[in-house]
Amino acid sequence: MKHRVKIIFILIILTMAISSTAIASKRYIPKNFDWKKICEGIERYDFESTSIPLKYYVIKLALSKGFRLKSFPDSTDFQNLDPEGYKPVKTKEFAKKNKCIIAFNASPFIKREKKLVCIAGVHKKDGIFFSKPNNIYAALAFKEDLTATVIPVQTNENCIEYEHVFGGFYPVLLNGEEQEFKSKALDSRCGAGVSKDGKILYILIVEGERTDKSTGLSYNQCAKIFKAIGCWSALEFDGGGSTQLCLNGKSVLSYAQIRPQANSIGFSR
Repeated sequence: MKHRVKIIFILIILTMAISSTAIASKRYIPKNFDWKKICEGIERYDFESTSIPLKYYVIKLALSKGFRLKSFPDSTDFQNLDPEGYKPVKTKEFAKKNKCIIAFNASPFIKREKKLVCIAGVHKKDGIFFSKPNNIYAALAFKEDLTATVIPVQTNENCIEYEHVFGGFYPVLLNGEEQEFKSKALDSRCGAGVSKDGKILYILIVEGERTDKSTGLSYNQCAKIFKAIGCWSALEFDGGGSTQLCLNGKSVLSYAQIRPQANSIGFSR
């Protein structure tokens, strides 16, 4: 009898936990994503909650619509990156210089002396490795036709077949499965996801530097959003004060980007 009561109690607790998670997710995942067209091949969705302080932005980009992939750095900036570091550039500056329709920050980086930085992971553009793979982290990769994929682990073997590869932190969604993280920390986030056929790129930007306006999200919560919008796999890039999203050279954030970046990614015509 006691054993049966214990089992029933555990089932009730589990049901409550599942229900509370579902209720919580409804607070930051809408029933429908109301996409707004920016231009041919790019759509935008803005989320702002009335029940919790939260703001995030999603970009949906059809990679087959004639876009050009831009990045800082590339061969016009450097032939090789100095291992001692180089001067970072804010995503907004990069976006304006390259006339990007959309631009966002990318890899985590290491600070050096004299305000120099170096990328903590792979950065490959037009077949040139500017920074070596880091097998702790994942990466966003593109073939020559811009078909995209998420590489779960950065290695030379995994990166060699792709024309462009940009390192991030960790995959949060792999082959349709949400990845679990012990940390539930909320922060500003920048992440990218891809459709199963690799033809659609999704960018998720979450505000979190002004917590009275937006608390930020955890990796687990970002995974749920990526899955809800139709991603097959997704990863997180550098977040916190590095987070930035620019449309036509203008930031969409409600505050200025705090840190300049070791690298950024953008798309132009």
